[in-house]
Amino acid sequence: MVLSLLLRRYYIEQVFPFKQLCAQRGSLCLLVTTRLRELASRAGDVHPLEPLPEALGLQLLLQYMQSSERKIKAAGHFESASLLVKKCNGLPVMIRSLATMCRSQSINYVLAYLEKHKLEHAVPMVDGAEDYDYTNLFIAIEGSLSLLGKNDSTTVRCLEMLAIFPEDKTIPLNVVSCLWDASAAETEQYLRTLSDWHLLERKDGEVSGVYLLDLHRDYLRCRAKHSLASWHGRFLSTCAQGEIGPNAEDSYWQSEDDFFYHVQGALSDQTHASDSLRLHKVATLNLGGTELSEQHARLLANLLGRGCLPGVEVIDLEGCFPEVIDSEEGCFPEIASALHLGGAPSSLRELNLASNNLVDASMIALGGTLVAGKDVLNSLQKLDLSENHVSDAGLAALVLPCMGGRAMRSLASLLLGKNLIGPTGFASLVEALAEGAFRVLKECFLSDNQLKTLDPLLAAASGSSTVLQDCQTIDLSNTGLSDDTAGEPLARMLDTGALKSLRVLRLGFNEMTERGKATVQAACDRRQVRVEGLRPLPHDRDTALSSASGAPTKWDALIPP
Repeated sequence: MVLSLLLRRYYIEQVFPFKQLCAQRGSLCLLVTTRLRELASRAGDVHPLEPLPEALGLQLLLQYMQSSERKIKAAGHFESASLLVKKCNGLPVMIRSLATMCRSQSINYVLAYLEKHKLEHAVPMVDGAEDYDYTNLFIAIEGSLSLLGKNDSTTVRCLEMLAIFPEDKTIPLNVVSCLWDASAAETEQYLRTLSDWHLLERKDGEVSGVYLLDLHRDYLRCRAKHSLASWHGRFLSTCAQGEIGPNAEDSYWQSEDDFFYHVQGALSDQTHASDSLRLHKVATLNLGGTELSEQHARLLANLLGRGCLPGVEVIDLEGCFPEVIDSEEGCFPEIASALHLGGAPSSLRELNLASNNLVDASMIALGGTLVAGKDVLNSLQKLDLSENHVSDAGLAALVLPCMGGRAMRSLASLLLGKNLIGPTGFASLVEALAEGAFRVLKECFLSDNQLKTLDPLLAAASGSSTVLQDCQTIDLSNTGLSDDTAGEPLARMLDTGALKSLRVLRLGFNEMTERGKATVQAACDRRQVRVEGLRPLPHDRDTALSSASGAPTKWDALIPP
C-alpha cells in the first residue's frame, strides 16, 4: 500500500537523494514507497526512509496550521508545538492530521486530547500497519471526525461511506454523488469541507475525483465496519445501472473486478444481502471474454440465487470459464441451480454460455433446474451454447424438460454449433420439438457437430406440421451429411411443405456430391428458400463456413436466392 503524497513529497524530494541515484545509474528509476517491509524486500534495492527531521516536521506543522514560528513563539506555544511534532514519530501524514486539529483548537488542547484518548481510545488493528506506531495518527483522525461531527455529522458519514472503495482507487465525482445521493453542488460542498480537514485528497486530470490515503481508509473501515456491507449494497442498488461490462456507459462499471469487489462487500453481511440487495437498474451483465475466477463465479451464482438481478435482460458469459471447472463441486452447476433458486429473472431474454468448455454435467445441472422449477427461463429468447463439449446425454438433459412448453417456451434462437452432438442427441432434440418444445423457435444452429443423418427430423416433420413451423434459419454446415441423408430425402421433405417458414438453409462442408447438391438446390428454389454453402468460393474453411452465431459468409451475396 502506497504512503501518502505528503510522504513522497517531503521524503523523496527533500530527504531522499533521488536525482543523485538516477544520475549514478544513468537512467530514470522507478521508486515505490510502501510500509510493508516484506514487499520492499522483494522490490530490489531497499532504501529505508528515516523519520522526518524535527525541524522539518515543525515547519510542516506550522504550514498546515497556517501559522508561523514567530506567531507561536509570541503566544508561548513553541515548546508545545515541538512536543506535538515528537509525538508524530516523523510521519508527515500524522503531522498534517494534528495540524488540522490545531487550526480549530489550541496546540495544548490537542496535546491533552492525545494523552486522554490514548488511554480511552481503542485503536483498531489495521492491515498493513506492520510495526509502525499509528496510535497518535488514529487518535488525531478520530479527533478531527469528532470535532467535525459536532456541527456536521452528515459530512462525516459521507466520508465513512468512501471506505467501501478499493485502495489506490480514484473515485469519479459522479460516482461519489450517486453513493451519497447528493446533487453536484452538495457533493462539492461535502468534498470541500473534507478536503479542508485533510481527510481526503482531490485529483484532477484525465480521471478527476477523490481518493483516500490508505491509513485514513483503513481506519474508516474499522470505524464503520458494521455499516460497510449495507453501503456496498446501497451503492450497487443505486449506482449500478444499464450495463455492467466493457461497453458500460459509466466507466466505473466497465471493470468486472470493481463490480465483484462491491458484490463481495455487500454479501459479507448475509442478513442484509438477503433483504435489500437488488440491482433493479442493471439490464445487461456483459462479462463475455473475461476469464472469471471461481470466486467470481460463486459470487455471480450468489447474486442469481438471491434474486438480486430482477431486471436483467442479457447475461453474457462467453469465454468466462476457459478451464473445465464444472463437476460435482464446480461452479457452473451452482450458476445453473441459482437460476432456479432466484426464480430466474423474469426479464432474462438472452443467455450466452458459449466457449466455456461446458460438458454434459453442465447441461444436466441446467436441465435439473428446468425440471425442478416452474416457468423457469420462460422469457428467454436466445440461448447460446456454441463451442463447448456438450454431447448427446447433455443435450437430452437440456431439451427434454422443455416438452410441452414447460420451460423456455419463448426461445427463438438456439445455438449449438461446435459441440459433440451426434445422431442420438439430434434425435433427442427432434423428439422434444415434436412434443411441443421451442414452438416459436426461429433460428437453430447445429453446425460443426456429427449428426450424420436427418432421419429423425424427416420423420417428425412428416408426422407433425408443428415441428419447427416458425423456424426461418437452420444451420447444418459440417454435420457429416451425405446424399443419402440430406440429398433426395431433404428435397422430398421440402416439397411436402414441411418447415413452412424456412428462409435460409445452410449445408456447407458436408459430404454431398454435385448431384445431391443440385437436388437440394432445386427443391429450395421451388420453395424460395435460400440455400447457403453448396457452392463456396475457394476461401479457407474458417472464413467460408457459416458461424454458429448465424453471421453470413463472404460468398453469400454471390448465391442467388
